[in-house]
Amino acid sequence: MEKSEWYNNEILVDLLLFLIFPIGLYAVYKTDKIKMNATKIIYSCIGFISYLTVIVTLMKG
Repeated sequence: MEKSEWYNNEILVDLLLFLIFPIGLYAVYKTDKIKMNATKIIYSCIGFISYLTVIVTLMKG
């Protein structure tokens, strides 16, 4: 049985991009599931914007 790396779990990577951005960014960089670099950059940007939105919302709250 082949053991899959944690960064190849699509659901976990999505959650990490939105909840813990630096780790999610690393996971997007390392994953084998996403082949194209452009797609990795787009996912990273979406995660970064979401991360900033959460931080700003918490600071205003």
